[in-house]
Amino acid sequence: MNMLRKLYKVATGSVGAMALGAVLTTGGFADVADAADEPKVYFSMGFVGNNWMTEARNMITALAESRDYRDRVEFEIQSAGGNAQQQIQQISGMVQAGADAVIIYPINESALRQVIRRGCQAGVEFFVINGTDDGTCAHSVKIDGYSLGQTRMDWMAKELNGEGDVVVLTGIPGTTFSDETQRGVEESLKENPGINVISTLNGEWSQQATRARMQELLGTKTWDDIDGVVAAEACYTIYQMQVEAGRTPEQLVPCAAQDENGFRLAMLPEGTTEHSVGMRGYSTDSMIWVIPMSLKFALDEIAGADVEKMQIFQAGVVTNDTVKLCETGSTSELQAGCNVFPSDKVPNDWQAGFWHPDLPQLDFEAVTTGEVSE
Repeated sequence: MNMLRKLYKVATGSVGAMALGAVLTTGGFADVADAADEPKVYFSMGFVGNNWMTEARNMITALAESRDYRDRVEFEIQSAGGNAQQQIQQISGMVQAGADAVIIYPINESALRQVIRRGCQAGVEFFVINGTDDGTCAHSVKIDGYSLGQTRMDWMAKELNGEGDVVVLTGIPGTTFSDETQRGVEESLKENPGINVISTLNGEWSQQATRARMQELLGTKTWDDIDGVVAAEACYTIYQMQVEAGRTPEQLVPCAAQDENGFRLAMLPEGTTEHSVGMRGYSTDSMIWVIPMSLKFALDEIAGADVEKMQIFQAGVVTNDTVKLCETGSTSELQAGCNVFPSDKVPNDWQAGFWHPDLPQLDFEAVTTGEVSE
């Protein structure tokens, strides 16, 4: 970060204005430079209320507080609580407070473009999670949602031998990632005309919302009317509701969604753990690691590295053939490819596909507690 940019950032806040006054009266820069040695990075959470965002918050917090990062960054999280206007105001405040970088999980990406452009002009680096290349200065750290939706439905069509009645559960309609995923689902359906969608429900990436929508559907349908479920999330809830209805392991309909720990436990061969029944499943990693990875990218960019503007990542996939139990959840086990955890280590309704080899600081404890094992 050059001295002019560092000076601008210090001068944007009230404390910075005092420092700037000192510079102008003394003609020196040393004190200001010392005060700005640690880059200031914010994480703007668009919403809270589901486990993905809770885990993401825990992981980025743990990374910022880890031995490798704690002396490299001044880090703060703010949540807009699902209010797009509040997120705009918060990001504007971050810029005014002297942010070097802002990581954003957007509520409404298009609504943020103006505040991002103003922040760009002030020298702030922006990293938008699951954003699009909209011509602003923002970096986009993106999960390929289209591919997720398409491959989930492709798997379901193959599992049902090309014919069957399925339920589709979306994320939060209107968000970029949910809409992209749904487009992938619809593209697959064009190629699989024997698959009939009997209902598309708003699952909101939530176990609770999925249960509520499915209960409404089951007021007019039975499980015998459903051959499979393709969801943004909550196959664990689909499993639970069938067990509660008295269905045997052989009667469980296949499910394709993200990576709730309980879903993957259910996919393990019967008898492996308490919840393992060999449920037919297709589980895509939720890739929560993109949130802490964005902190790594932000600090690399601030340090002068040329970080790519658009980075698109493909989710890993776990099937009945590749699901593997982590006995302890140790880093060595994760490196060896385990991908599901005993429920006393990771809650059944939390995501299991959180680990990335470039972030070895973040084990299951970082996910569940926001702290690192050091």
